[in-house]
Amino acid sequence: MGCIQIIYLKKPIFLKKAQNNKKRLADDPLRILRAYRFCYELNFLISKKLERAIKKNLELIKQLNPAKIREEIEKCPIEKRKNLINDLNLDFVYNSKI
Repeated sequence: MGCIQIIYLKKPIFLKKAQNNKKRLADDPLRILRAYRFCYELNFLISKKLERAIKKNLELIKQLNPAKIREEIEKCPIEKRKNLINDLNLDFVYNSKI
């Protein structure tokens, strides 16, 4: 999966930025959405280090094709989609035309 390692602890499970892939989020900002989706879908937690990397690269999401962002949002559990949109400020996706 590239930039994200899954660290199995007794509970909870943390998503953590892989040490060798510092530029992965910048190279593919869609990974930010996937990290959050996994948190909502599988009840993972994001490590502090990954959270900082996400915050640094959050603006890059706006460079993605809105259709791809919507596609990733649609993969998120229905009851968590609003959280994903709010947490990552993705309202612009539904205001843009494809």
